[in-house]
Amino acid sequence: MRLAGRHYFCTALHVVERDFKAIRNREPGLLAHLGDLQFDPDDRLVHRDPDADLALLEVTRAEAEAVGRWIYFPPSWPPPPVTPGAPVGIAGYPAVVRERIGEKRVGFRGLTTQTPISSVNERQMSCAFNREEWIEVGAPGGATENDLGGISGGPVFALNGIQPRLVGVVAEHGPDLDILFIARLDRLALGDLASLAA
Repeated sequence: MRLAGRHYFCTALHVVERDFKAIRNREPGLLAHLGDLQFDPDDRLVHRDPDADLALLEVTRAEAEAVGRWIYFPPSWPPPPVTPGAPVGIAGYPAVVRERIGEKRVGFRGLTTQTPISSVNERQMSCAFNREEWIEVGAPGGATENDLGGISGGPVFALNGIQPRLVGVVAEHGPDLDILFIARLDRLALGDLASLAA
């Protein structure tokens, strides 16, 4: 996304600081991938919010244009708060729908859904994870697997206006209760971004 003239992507902090590092400990020299862009997340991490489980990583304009099919330009920042009952769209790439294509390539199929927010606090939002309402892109049926590792960091868009608004990222799936926890992007103020540029 483009904010204050700079380009960022956001994800769950635990993806960067726990999951990726655990894999890199087993495979030294491993780099993260975003499309064809390869990078060390430590070199790109410019903002961390452990309370919300939110990470902001910076990319150059050329990298953002090369990686994404489109760049998200928020109409204003921060996004308006989301209230319980508001509909959101969620997407992600859980490990169970990935398949190895070759030694160095993996195919991804995503999951997506629309669901109402059930609760909101100062750090996160949450919603029920209704498996029958999730659509597996490129495959029939809903989300039948229990292991949804890999959905963390997926985008969450508010759908209660004319234009979908990016309002958060998936922070955690609570499998015992089938709840998704969502890090709130409205915690990140433009003042925080200005301090990143300094």
